[in-house]
Amino acid sequence: MKILREVSMNSTICSVTTTKDYIFTLGRRSHYDQTVHTIHVYDISTHDVKDVIPLKDSDPAWMAACNVANCLYVGLRNKTSSYLSVFRISRDAEQKFTMSPWIQDHRGCISVMSVSANGNLIILSVQTGCPHVVSIYNANGSLQHEIMLSPVLNVLSYMSVIQKSNGNVVLAYIREQSPQVELLEIDTGGSIVRQYHSSMREGSYVNSADAHGRIMITDQTGGIELLDSELNPLGTYSLLENGIHLFEDLRYTGFNGEMNEIACIGFDKQSQVKVLTVFRFAEEWTI
Repeated sequence: MKILREVSMNSTICSVTTTKDYIFTLGRRSHYDQTVHTIHVYDISTHDVKDVIPLKDSDPAWMAACNVANCLYVGLRNKTSSYLSVFRISRDAEQKFTMSPWIQDHRGCISVMSVSANGNLIILSVQTGCPHVVSIYNANGSLQHEIMLSPVLNVLSYMSVIQKSNGNVVLAYIREQSPQVELLEIDTGGSIVRQYHSSMREGSYVNSADAHGRIMITDQTGGIELLDSELNPLGTYSLLENGIHLFEDLRYTGFNGEMNEIACIGFDKQSQVKVLTVFRFAEEWTI
């Protein structure tokens, strides 16, 4: 693993994701007994602030960057409702960043979402008493495909949904009867292709690890379990032993497929500041 760069950031920042041109950070602060969220847009080369976007009267649940459209998708929950809508942040004709409604999911709550390497937006929706659904949207916002998930999984909570280059979808979740992370790969018809039972426990998060389809499962102590594209274990790893600071929130560890980089927000105990760390795994993994 190689650390590519480290940048001190604003103390209110709690998560990060990147495109080929920009770094998007989500900030959270308390103001008169209310939590206020903002998104800062940074130039990825100079780290200069290009814009600050307030998220008024809403709570962000997920954000995912798209290199194909060079934009950011944000799942926002209205403070009076559990339902989420997806908004898109991009530059307009005058090169100003604007946020506009993109997808409204009327079936249920958006549990998790991600963007594939070819620009598809993947949304996993959950509604009590109904089948869970993976919806795949094209970069223009049109619905491409839907996959109904089997109710026999008995999922307590989902941690991630990732679309592979072959179109298959990998789900990461916790079952009701087990605290350990499980991964399930399904094809577009919903049929099971392969499964993996991790040694990591509840509280871990799952993300893409590199452009080769590898997947990392990371716990809150900085431990990593790395898998190949067919969910075979490659070994374990420690971010702390390699100089990376503790993560703030592993849900928002951002993988940039075009640049083959992983970005995370950590906390440097010595300097007492937030640190944006960008790193990359080696092409060949050795245990």
